[in-house]
Amino acid sequence: MADGSALFGVLGAVLGAGASTITAWLTLRSQFRRESAQREYAEITRWTADKRAIFRDIHVMANDWAHLLRRVARKHTEPDLAAVSDDELRRAERGFHAMLYEAGLLCGSEVCELVDDTEEELLQLTAALGRSTDYLPAAPSEHAAQAAAAALADDFPTLRDIRVRLMAAMRAELADRSPHRQQLSATIPPPHHQHSSSKTG
Repeated sequence: MADGSALFGVLGAVLGAGASTITAWLTLRSQFRRESAQREYAEITRWTADKRAIFRDIHVMANDWAHLLRRVARKHTEPDLAAVSDDELRRAERGFHAMLYEAGLLCGSEVCELVDDTEEELLQLTAALGRSTDYLPAAPSEHAAQAAAAALADDFPTLRDIRVRLMAAMRAELADRSPHRQQLSATIPPPHHQHSSSKTG
């Protein structure tokens, strides 16, 4: 009888140790999954912030370049208007061109293609208005005057259409990650509040 009790005692100890090991493994596994979800959520948040900043910079630089071209167009009909210098145009051109590399690191193919289309149209407009670029020679003065009249009449309609499509593509690209972010949020459990046990006197 004593041997049986001893055997049951050994079995109980073994089962208890096994249960303790399984419990510890499940706890570590749950903690690992929670920490992995939190890291992925933080990465997506950072990714979204970086991409929003690039999208904003692309539009700001496109606006700056287009604004200079409007001034170039107006100079044809307003001789007293301050001229846009070659340096101003080259800074705008090269600054926007640098954004192509930034976009290539983080943006999807549709956005990258439309950014490239935006640059191509701005280069064409610059040359058409009688100003050379790093890639295109300036158009003759008579052609530049015609391009200026067209720009003043309709304010770069092709460029406007490209940028509308670019904005839509940017919004769609950001929205594509929203369901994933929501799913990750759902996998992260709420923080556990530890309650200190009160001492009874």
